[in-house]
Amino acid sequence: PSYTDTPATKKITLDDGKKITIYTIDVPRPDFYIIYSHGNAVDLGIMEPFMKRTSVNLNCTVVGYDYPDMAQVRDEPAKQELTVT
Repeated sequence: PSYTDTPATKKITLDDGKKITIYTIDVPRPDFYIIYSHGNAVDLGIMEPFMKRTSVNLNCTVVGYDYPDMAQVRDEPAKQELTVT
């Protein structure tokens, strides 16, 4: 991942036991909330500037997340990532 953990990032465990990172950009009194799902080939670090601008421009809290099995939440790579095809 292109980011490191900060007070804005949290790790949560899903029902299946996998972990994901969530990143929250808060404003003092948000008008609404956005849950942001990023596209392929990016992660929360790449999308952080966009999420911050969105939060400020729309006066909303933005919560983004990385998908399960992103390297930032694992201690070691998954076996399938080590398999050479």
